[in-house]
Amino acid sequence: MRRGLVVALLLTGCSLVNAPSDHAAAPVEADEFCEQLTSILCDGVIGCCGAATGFPRDDCVTRLNPFCTSTYGPLISDGRTGYDAEEAGYRLARLLQMTRECSTEIAAELSSEDGLFALLTGTVGQGGTCNPTIMERPEMDVFDSPRFLSCIGTLQCSFVADTSDWRCLPPVANGAPCSASALCEPGSICVAISDTEARCMDRFADGAPCASSAACGSYVCGACDTAGNNCTCRPDDTAEQVYCALLNR
Repeated sequence: MRRGLVVALLLTGCSLVNAPSDHAAAPVEADEFCEQLTSILCDGVIGCCGAATGFPRDDCVTRLNPFCTSTYGPLISDGRTGYDAEEAGYRLARLLQMTRECSTEIAAELSSEDGLFALLTGTVGQGGTCNPTIMERPEMDVFDSPRFLSCIGTLQCSFVADTSDWRCLPPVANGAPCSASALCEPGSICVAISDTEARCMDRFADGAPCASSAACGSYVCGACDTAGNNCTCRPDDTAEQVYCALLNR
């Protein structure tokens, strides 16, 4: 689990923006998180997506709230992931500032492993077990995501000898063998370099073939053919594209 930097602003309660009356990085409890995240994202949609001019704010909230409750809800409500209310407050304040500036960085903040998910600080130390296929909560179905994200700090849940022995270990360094992108250090992904070998490598540059946005340095994988194949990494979308796309999450 990768943890974002906890800055002094969190400890002092100072605002992240210029005016003292602006949004301060106050702690946000788990049961308040989705309401605040949805409100911030809808502020961005209405303020930065010209195509959404006149779009009812209540409709935006209704559309985006399920995205939060399904993506973050099961994780922030599970004690094993170590939800950090102060880190959540800091991350939401960052997002609010991004929406006020119509910053395209919001796409990476919502998608990258060291972005918004950094509010999950973990509870299991180095060497501890984290096997996500052992159902501590049967309702998680076939993959216990909170258990997989239960490692403290920068530790990653990795299988050691076989797929039945998963442990919290330091992330795989860039250039080292890997089995999944989630195990690589921040900024790297696991890339197959042969039929039998994969290594952690930098995210792909613009123009490189890609299968997902997380594989690209720009976090934008597109320009696909009509069948949705042969996609390539491309430059960051414009603010208009980024904020209009939030409605489709």
